[in-house]
Order: sequence, then structure tokens, then C-alpha cells
Amino acid sequence: MERDEKQQHDNDEPLFIREAVVKELLSWNDCVDALESALVAATNSNKSADKPFSSQTPRTFTPVPGKGVLLSMPGFIGNYPLQTVTGNERHSTLACKLVTSFSGNSKLNPPLPSILATILMFNADTGRLKAIVDGTEITAWRTAAVSLVATKHLYYSSRRFNSSNDYTLAICGTGAQGRIHAIGMLTYFPNFFSKLNLWNRTKSRAVKLRDELNKLFPGLTIAVLDNSTDCVNDADVIVTATNSSTPLFGKNDLRKSSVHINAIGAGTNHHSELALDIYQSGSVFIESNLGIQTELKGIEAYVKGEIGEVIKDEQRRDNSEKISVFQSMGNALEDGVMANLIYQKFIRL
Repeated sequence: MERDEKQQHDNDEPLFIREAVVKELLSWNDCVDALESALVAATNSNKSADKPFSSQTPRTFTPVPGKGVLLSMPGFIGNYPLQTVTGNERHSTLACKLVTSFSGNSKLNPPLPSILATILMFNADTGRLKAIVDGTEITAWRTAAVSLVATKHLYYSSRRFNSSNDYTLAICGTGAQGRIHAIGMLTYFPNFFSKLNLWNRTKSRAVKLRDELNKLFPGLTIAVLDNSTDCVNDADVIVTATNSSTPLFGKNDLRKSSVHINAIGAGTNHHSELALDIYQSGSVFIESNLGIQTELKGIEAYVKGEIGEVIKDEQRRDNSEKISVFQSMGNALEDGVMANLIYQKFIRL
């Protein structure tokens, strides 16, 4: 099947890359490397001879009354490398991710995922469609991988390591994103975390994830907690991946003096998982200033900068800062770079 798809592409027809193939080609090192390029590009809208640059517009929402919604996320990223796959070769990607969210899909026979995604890739010189990439798995991985990038540059890189690291990772919300974040964090930062705390409103889901992770990461201490405040109490790195419309914890619930938080989920808005005093006392970092006025509207927070600025060393977490927050919102540049990563790996099979 893959050979037929490649032959189709050789005949100048758009290439279609299925979800099963996407899953085989994803790796954390590749994803982090690619997304670092995307995040640097998000900070540079002016064409440069040596740096990635980009252009994108806010996402659009098209409602389907009584059924669901279609989201459109277009973007362009130019002059960027995929070093783990193509070395110093530079790429330009024009892409648009289309996402449908239909809550009734789970009740169908057979059921379908409530959220489905497809990424369209175009020739950046001619605008001709060159590939259709299943985007559902890409979306899950890129969301987690951006958190890895944020954790790497805002927390991990400044730690002093020794043979007895005793850092604790806390995951609030053990659904699809909580699961992929746990796997990503424990895989990409090997031997860094000695303990994992899990919490979910439905405790059985946290227990199920614990049992899965015990097999994947033997020797790791994994605790399932009864409430979110206990889950984060002794944590060094936290991931919140829920749809909670009320805060899961506040500043006083954090025992450690230096904590990094990846806020992933969204309830009624993008900042409902964390108490206001965390935003007010911590330094907030984002992927892109695009959309921040609407998606972080309603909170008084000091947004210190974009993650791409940290990667370029134009902005860095000060050691005196006790709390850093990465506020995840996602953008089209990340999806485009991830789609091209899969595309480049696929044509090299």
C-alpha cells in the first residue's frame, strides 16, 4: 500500500499518508527538533537569510448547528531545518489543518472519534496540493512535544544532574493528552523523573494509565492521588490536561520552590485550570502572540515571552523565578512542520 502511495506521488498526484503510517514514523526526538524550528519561526515574521520565518492567521470556526464545528488553521513557515531527518537542508511549508469536532460521534455504530484532523500540504512555490496527511495522531503528538520543548528550555536545561535525581512529574487529567504527555516526558527525559503522580476525576482511568506506564517504565514510582492538589503538592514539573472550568490548584498547593507548569487543557477558556495567583506570581510563556488577546482574555498575567525567543536565547527563565507556566494554545505552524516531518520521512522509506 505504501509503495502504491509513493507511485501515485511520483505521477504528480497528491500523496495520502494514513494514520497507521503516521504512527510508525513519529518519534519524540524528531518532533522536538521540528517544533523548535516552528517556534523560532513564530517569533520571526520578517524574511531572514538565516532564520526560519512565518506567516499565519487566527484559526476560524465554522459551526454546524446541532452537530459540531469545523476549525481551519492555515499557516506558512519558510527557511527552516529538520536536522534529525534532512540535516541542514532548508524547507518551506504551506499547510492548512482542518479539524472537526462532533460530540455525537461516540454514539455511532461503529463509533468514531469526536475530534478528527486532516492536514493539507501545498507546494510552497506553486500552491498546488501535494499531500494529504491524517492529522489526528499528529495533533496529539505535537501538543505533547511542544510541552517537551517548553519543559526542556524553561526547566530541564537549568537543572543540575546527579546520580540520584528525584524530580517528580505530576499529570492532572489522564485522558488522551495526559497519557501522551506522560509517555513523552518519561521517554524524552530518561532517568530524570523518579516519581509520577496521576490524578483524574474518574479514578479508574488514572489507575488504568498507571498500570500501562508500570509496564513501559519499570522502576518508576507511580502514585494515583485522590485529588488534584495532592497530585501537584510535591511536583517539579506539572501537566494539566483537563476540561475543567474551575482551577485545579493554586500557588499555596505547590510545595517546591521552583516549579514548571504545562497548561494544556481548556474548559470555558484557555486559562481555567490554574488559579489566578499562579498567573500573577509566575512567568507565563506562550507559543505565539497570535490570538493571545482573545484566548487569554480575562486574566492579569505577565506574559514574559514566546518559547521561540527562549530557544534563540533572547529570553530566558531567571533562576529566581519560582514558577514558570507554558500556556499551550497550538498553532498552524506546528501542524505544518509536523506534517512535513512525516512527509520527508515517508518519501525516504
